[in-house]
Amino acid sequence: MGRESKIKKLRKEGILEPVKIDKKRASALKKIFIWTASLLLSFIFIFGSWAYFVKDIEATVNGQRVTTLQVEEMLEPILRSMEQQGIDPYSPDQAVSIRQYRQEIIEMLIDATLFEQYAKRHNITVSDELMEQKINEEIEEIKNTYEAEEEFYNTLARSELRTEERLRDEIRKALKPQLLEEAVLEPKFNEVSFTEEDALAYFEAPGTIEVQRILLEVPFETASEEEIDMIEAEIMGIREQLMNEEISFERAVERFSQDDVSKANQGQMTLQEGSPPNEPELFETAKQMNIGETSSIISTFAGFSIIRVNNIIYNKERYDEPEGAVIKSMTLQPEEEVPEFVVDEERPTGEERARGLANTIRTGRENFDTIAELYAISPEMSKEPQTVYRGQMEPEKETVIFDQLNPGEISDPIPSANTFEIIKLIEITPPRKADFHEIKDNLIEEMTMRKKGEIRHQWITEQRNNARITRSNAWARISDFFYLTFGGFFEDVGNFIRHFTVEPKTVTPGEADEMPFEFPEGMELPEGMEFPGDMDLDFGDQMDLPFVPEGTEMDPDQFQFDFEDMEELPFDADQIPVVPVEP
Repeated sequence: MGRESKIKKLRKEGILEPVKIDKKRASALKKIFIWTASLLLSFIFIFGSWAYFVKDIEATVNGQRVTTLQVEEMLEPILRSMEQQGIDPYSPDQAVSIRQYRQEIIEMLIDATLFEQYAKRHNITVSDELMEQKINEEIEEIKNTYEAEEEFYNTLARSELRTEERLRDEIRKALKPQLLEEAVLEPKFNEVSFTEEDALAYFEAPGTIEVQRILLEVPFETASEEEIDMIEAEIMGIREQLMNEEISFERAVERFSQDDVSKANQGQMTLQEGSPPNEPELFETAKQMNIGETSSIISTFAGFSIIRVNNIIYNKERYDEPEGAVIKSMTLQPEEEVPEFVVDEERPTGEERARGLANTIRTGRENFDTIAELYAISPEMSKEPQTVYRGQMEPEKETVIFDQLNPGEISDPIPSANTFEIIKLIEITPPRKADFHEIKDNLIEEMTMRKKGEIRHQWITEQRNNARITRSNAWARISDFFYLTFGGFFEDVGNFIRHFTVEPKTVTPGEADEMPFEFPEGMELPEGMEFPGDMDLDFGDQMDLPFVPEGTEMDPDQFQFDFEDMEELPFDADQIPVVPVEP
């Protein structure tokens, strides 16, 4: 007899007391479980439904929505530009960049919404006359990029917009937020004014100062006076060692500095007015110092600092023109994928192709613009002269332009990503020092624009602090969560099923007596080759035949080649060697 049976027998005989089941308690627990599960499922359903309903909302500003459609419209030109540069914007490698672009666009739309709401509250509008004036100016600027007005209209007719009216609508859509912003900030902008004396003082002032820094952090808000005094005494002791040359500045940085960012680079940092690390005391002190000088103790919100000035770049030096060069530059289109039957050993490499094009220009068989039109990624840009400066480009490219070429000469191919670049040097321009009287108006304009930028930033910061702004796309977060959590599992299951259900495609060489083959432009067949059976070659109108074998039958569109009587090939019949013609 089993244990359970013995227990039941003893309970029947009254030796063991029977177990009493509290049916009310069990029923209550069951109800709690059912209600808990129901509430949880209801919450998931309601939240999921809400997330799906608002999935096209990227942000809200005081209840006003910034939609996914708005973001996609502004993102589209960026994606097209990437594709024109040979970059696949949808590849996993570009995911981080695209996400950053999207976030920046969302922030721009939030700012535009703040301006729109402020203008509405204060009855600020943009007049129709001003809008039409700005649109006309934009249209004229676009037309001026074409040699003739007719060319502009022909290009417009071939574009997605088709008509000038639709172009004007697109310009109006882009201009409205900009003009509304200017109208909102106009009262503050009108207060900005700089004189020639202001410009001269700016011209002569230090603009960028390279220093090394030692920082001892001080939690001023929480530290006691005794703790602050101890840290100050410590940094004064460090400065005394520096002044007595008991320790080098680099060694002091390594031993004492608590600035993790600059410490990794021997304390080196660049100071500019209004730029990070947002401790203006550092820049103001450095402006009064000479190169090689060590400062006294500088107190900032971060703590106590000592700096040593290593280099000073004055604002006027920014306007000096370094040695320059006027060039034309073409970046060649990457090689097209070669069909599988092409023998790799017999095709030229990308560098050989690029060298052939450079030699074609050098020998005068074709000019630079013609080759650019045929082979460059951006033909129009390649044909336009551009000015470059020494010290502002890649070292290899700079050496070629300034040290190897003479005006009128063509460079050897320069590696560029997965392709090559060919440069034509037109002229060299010598370096030139800036003259204040020649650029004073530009200086005043630059100072004005910088001040307006500061006003705009301050205005937006204030508005954002007082606004109710949310940035969320709950549906995207849910989708990402499920994809990251379960996506790999379902993908593995799919691959497993396809492995056993999908038949791989196989091609047996020589199955067909005839094989249609469209001959690429600029290609020729080597001598002594044999094709399996008869072969139809469709040349179309692309090129002339480089040779006519015996036994050839011709019709207007195709050439029928019968190779049955030719000698056998020394390689497999399914491999057809095709060799590019030298440019």
